[in-house]
Amino acid sequence: MPNATESDVAAVDLVRSSISAETDIGRSTTSKSRYFIPPHVHACATPDSVILLDVRHDRYVGISLSEASRLAELVSDWPRCPTATPPCDHTPVDELAATLQHEGLLVTNPSSDSCPRALSLTTTRSLTSIGYDLQGHATIQALDVLRFLSACIATKMALKHGTLEAALMRVQKRKSARGRCETSFDVSLATQLVCKFMRLRVYAYSAKDACLFHALCLMDFLAKYGVFPTFVIGVKTSPFAAHSWVQHDGYVLDATPEEVCFYTPIFAV
Repeated sequence: MPNATESDVAAVDLVRSSISAETDIGRSTTSKSRYFIPPHVHACATPDSVILLDVRHDRYVGISLSEASRLAELVSDWPRCPTATPPCDHTPVDELAATLQHEGLLVTNPSSDSCPRALSLTTTRSLTSIGYDLQGHATIQALDVLRFLSACIATKMALKHGTLEAALMRVQKRKSARGRCETSFDVSLATQLVCKFMRLRVYAYSAKDACLFHALCLMDFLAKYGVFPTFVIGVKTSPFAAHSWVQHDGYVLDATPEEVCFYTPIFAV
């Protein structure tokens, strides 16, 4: 994620001053709603702001809670911010909404586009690391090496020649291709595969400062064996940082709970 931590995504633009407050990460929909969040934009509330992720243009935008709470009156499915200090500049909320619309972050008509929407996910409960807490010792076969290299090349090409939106759509389509024949998550198989992946990646790249590539590559590798966990993007503020990782329920894959617990998920698929 951005260089504020580690990423291929553009740096955050905090458009209003941050104001500390307790937040409810629920969503609001009112009869006054005149704007909608387009499919390529995702939002979440942090303790001091609302963050928007525009996956089409690889950028983040931050809005102070005081402004965000007023936008909830106009924007459908907006993160709720029930407690906030009144804004100092008293910018009309219509003007702020119009500015966000001009930037492509809000629209006036709901869209039926198929860009994946974020799933509900939390990092606040107890998490177990597959790869660190749970370890496997399976022998790496030639097919494993080929699939690892294929995942690395495919991910590199997707990020180099496409947008983040296209990369996420690829994850969504790959998972959707399974149809309705859902199978339970095999922790034992996932552990063996993650440990193979970890042993192979030390020869190909460093996961440090490459969380987006790393998470997408791991997703691709696991998919080749019929294992489909969840790809996650999370954010935090003060200072701003973003991070990507792979998770399934209470398991984080090739990562530690300490690496993800301070992030609020803004996108998961």
